Amino acid sequence: WATRNLAHPPLWLIWLAVPLYLAAGSWASMQLGLHELIGAYFAGAIMPPSWVRRLPVERVGTFSLIWLAPMFFGHSGLHIDGDALTWPSVVASLSLVAISIVTKIGAVYLFPPAAGLSRRQALGIGALLQCKGLMEIVAATILHGQGMISEFAFASLMVLAVISTTLTGPMFRLLSPRPRPAPASSASRAMATAR
Repeated sequence: WATRNLAHPPLWLIWLAVPLYLAAGSWASMQLGLHELIGAYFAGAIMPPSWVRRLPVERVGTFSLIWLAPMFFGHSGLHIDGDALTWPSVVASLSLVAISIVTKIGAVYLFPPAAGLSRRQALGIGALLQCKGLMEIVAATILHGQGMISEFAFASLMVLAVISTTLTGPMFRLLSPRPRPAPASSASRAMATAR
């Protein structure tokens, strides 16, 4: 309906409608007994494309990363029971991190996702697959809120998400191909020999 009747609404209307639209999706999923994030996600997925194209995605993304994401992570972290963060949960988290690293990098290394990738490119992709913090925290928060995982499992998954996401950057720099310096042009070589 919105795509047909409001294909090109004024920008102020989009800014007003999008938060209300996402909040309505969140409320609807909550009424169905599901987590609020599920409704907001599906509301965003079916939002009219002509509206989304008019939003300044970079500014919205920056605002989300600076203001909304830390609040969400802090709120999720407050749900961790301090008694669940024991030595066994830390060992379980570190074991999950090691298994995650070996399986993801090993799978991409042995079975590259695209033909023609070098070994180092495949390793770089495997390293990038470690960055799953936000989605894992969302999934763990939903499962914990529904009572489907224990406090111990929730604490372990949260620690796993933080550690694996923190390791992504250093692992990518270590495993990805090094950029090669551009070859000097013939004119610059001639100038260097003339000196």
